[in-house]
Amino acid sequence: MRKIITLLLFISCSLMAFTNVYADNDSNRPRLNRIILQLQAQQWVQTKTAKVIVAINATLNKTQLAQAHQHIMQKLQQIDNKAQWHITNYQRSQGQSGLEQVNVTAQARIAEATLPGLRGKAKQASKPGFTLKIQSIEFTPSMADIAKVRKALRMKLYQQAKAEIAELNKIYPQQDFQIHLINFGGINITTPKPKYRSRTMVAAVMPTPAPQLQVGNKLIEHAVVVIASQFEDQESS
Repeated sequence: MRKIITLLLFISCSLMAFTNVYADNDSNRPRLNRIILQLQAQQWVQTKTAKVIVAINATLNKTQLAQAHQHIMQKLQQIDNKAQWHITNYQRSQGQSGLEQVNVTAQARIAEATLPGLRGKAKQASKPGFTLKIQSIEFTPSMADIAKVRKALRMKLYQQAKAEIAELNKIYPQQDFQIHLINFGGINITTPKPKYRSRTMVAAVMPTPAPQLQVGNKLIEHAVVVIASQFEDQESS
């Protein structure tokens, strides 16, 4: 009797092990059929701000040097008190007179409507031994603008991949195609280069301020999508 019970237990355990192995093998069957797609989506990035870079040259004594940072920030606020100014470069050297020569570069994103009067404000904020000059005005989108559009483009690429999978599964219903891998290959930005000088000249002639202008940049997102079948096509085997 014990031998029969032992035999039955052995058979039961063997059947359970075989079932588990079969289930594991079925779920882990290789994705033999793969399709590689190169997708892209594009969208315009609209920006109403420009990156403004200011160059500051100052001659300071020891007392003024101790308060240089605070004084520089105050002068930048005179150019635009709503902007968040950031010092990106700071160099100092001692002149022959014993005074410190300080060269500073600062930048901020400033609303497009405020740009026509910046050069005049920089001149007003300057004084002998402490000059501010608008070095450049760049109409490029901010990182926040680009990140927002990149997210929207990824959603578009996901929808493109989803549509491809739906069509494939209609044609090959036994394949059970799914997304295996998505690799976003980066972005391309096409940036127009408006001549701010001409707009300044127009603003100087016209008695009323120039209307606000949105500057656009075309952003293109690329992706490589690998679509793979869940199981091997039984008809082809």
